[in-house]
Amino acid sequence: MNAGRIVWVMLIVGGASIAWAILGQSVSRRTLEANQRLRAQVEGLWGTPLAQPSPRFWATWEVREGNKRTTRREEVRAEINQVRADLKLDLRRKGLLWYRCYRVSFTGDYVISNPQGRAVTAHAAMLLPTANAVYENFRFEFGGKQATPAGQDVKASLSLAAKGKARLKVHYETRGLETWQYSFGATAVAPVTEGPEAYPMPLPPGTGSGGVANVRNLDLVVTTDFDRVNFPPRTISPTTNEELPGGGRKLTWRFGSLISGFAAGVEVPEKLDAGPVASRIAFFAPIGLLFFVAVLVIIGAMQGRNLHPMHHFFLAAAFFAFHLLFAYLADHLAVGVTFLIAAATSLVLVGAYVWRALGAGFTLKVILPSQLLFLILFSYAFFFQGYTGLTITIASIVTLFILMQVTAKVDWESKFAGGTAPRQMPPMPPAPPPILPVSTPASDDNGAAPQS
Repeated sequence: MNAGRIVWVMLIVGGASIAWAILGQSVSRRTLEANQRLRAQVEGLWGTPLAQPSPRFWATWEVREGNKRTTRREEVRAEINQVRADLKLDLRRKGLLWYRCYRVSFTGDYVISNPQGRAVTAHAAMLLPTANAVYENFRFEFGGKQATPAGQDVKASLSLAAKGKARLKVHYETRGLETWQYSFGATAVAPVTEGPEAYPMPLPPGTGSGGVANVRNLDLVVTTDFDRVNFPPRTISPTTNEELPGGGRKLTWRFGSLISGFAAGVEVPEKLDAGPVASRIAFFAPIGLLFFVAVLVIIGAMQGRNLHPMHHFFLAAAFFAFHLLFAYLADHLAVGVTFLIAAATSLVLVGAYVWRALGAGFTLKVILPSQLLFLILFSYAFFFQGYTGLTITIASIVTLFILMQVTAKVDWESKFAGGTAPRQMPPMPPAPPPILPVSTPASDDNGAAPQS
C-alpha cells in the first residue's frame, strides 16, 4: 500500500460520507413530513395530550343593602382531594412513526364545607381536558345531583345548609396522547358579567397565568401498566413511586397542604421509531466505515494482503446498502426484523466478495469480525437511547488499543515503501575459466602421424 492508494481510499470514504449525509437528510425530511401529516389524523382518531384541571367550588348568597339585594360570592377550597387515574398504554403506528396513545380512567372525589354561618348556594364546576374527545361512563355528581357537560365544562349547584358539607364525584374514561396531567391551576373568572353563573374556572397548564394554587389534603394516585415512567416539564415529582406486582407503576402525590403553580403528571414511554433511528445511523455511518477501512489497510499491510481502491469502493457500497435497505424496508416491517434483514444482506455482500478476492482465511479472521463490530454493533447501539455514544466510544477505544498493540513493532517504513521490503538478489556465480586452444601434431603426406 503506497501513499497514492491511501489517498484514493480516503476519497472513497469521503464520497460515501456524502451519500450517507444525503440519505440521513432524506429520511429525516420524510419522517418530519409524515409526522406533520399523520399526527393530525392520530389526534382526530385517538385524542390529544390531556391535562385535567381540578374542579372549582364557590358559594353565593344574597344580602340586602338598603333597598337592593346583592349577590355575594366566595371561593371555597375542597377539604378533601382524592384523585385516581389509571393509564393503559395503547401504541399506534403510522408509517415510520409510533404514536404514544393511552387510555385513561379518571375518578375524582372532593368534599367541601359551607364557609358561611348561613345557608348558601354551593356551586361546582370543572373543565374537561378537551372538547374533542369521547368520554365514556361519564358521571358528575354533586351532592347527589347529576350534571351533564355543556361544551367543555360541566357545572352543578345545590343548596347547602349552615355548616353543611357537599361531595363531588367525577368519573369518566377517555383516550389521550403522549402525556397526562392533573392541574391544581390558577383561576380566572368566566366571561359572565353578573349573577351566580360568573364562576372561577381553572386554567390548563402552560397558559402563562402565573397563578399559584393552594390545595389541601391531596391524595393523587396514578397507576400505569408500563414500567418506564417519565414526568413532563414543570410538573411535581411524586412522593412515592412503587412497582406493581403484575408490572407497571403506582405513583402517589400525597400532601397535607400544597402551594404550587406546577401540575402533576406522567409522560407515556416512547417506542423506538424507525425513521429517527435510520437517520441517526446514517449520519454516524462514516465513523464505522473509517474504522473498518483503517483495519483493512493496517492488517492488510502487515500480511501483504493489500486491497486495491476498487475493492474499497465495493466494500463501501456494501456498507451503504445496509443503511439504504434499513431506511426503506422499515416502512413495511418491524424495526427489529428490518435490522436483521439489512445486516444479513450487507454481511453476505461483503463476505462473498472478499472471499473471492482474498480467500476464506482473511475473510473470516479480519473482514467479517470488523464488519460485525463497525457496522452491525455500531448501528445496533442506536437502539439503546442514552447509551449510543458510550457504546461507540468504548468499541473505538478497544479497537485502537488492539491495533496499537498488534502493530507496535511493525516496520512501517518498509511496509509502505512499495507494499513489501525489497528482496535481496542471489550472488552471481563465478565466471568459468577461459578455454585454451589445443595444438595438434603435423602429419606426413600419407596422413600418418610421425613416429618418434
